Amino acid sequence: RLESTLRDPSANWTPLELENIAERRKYNHADLHETVVAWVAERRQSVMWLKSLSNPGWQAVYTHPTGPIRAGDLLAAWAAHDALLRIRLLLHL
Repeated sequence: RLESTLRDPSANWTPLELENIAERRKYNHADLHETVVAWVAERRQSVMWLKSLSNPGWQAVYTHPTGPIRAGDLLAAWAAHDALLRIRLLLHL
């Protein structure tokens, strides 16, 4: 969604199918260590992508049905989500 907003803020986001997502993806049956390793690898790629951006338009605004969302706000939400996930993992381990 961040990439989409930076590329073309007027483009519709791909819909999320969140209904029963944990069950569909069998999160409760996944190995925690493997899941964390895969997540870290994915985040590493994401950070490399972020570093590759030259002069990103953090003020770009996507018009969501609930109200406008700036690209910079998406990045902040992403960082907050990752920080909360790290805390949850530390508490779980």
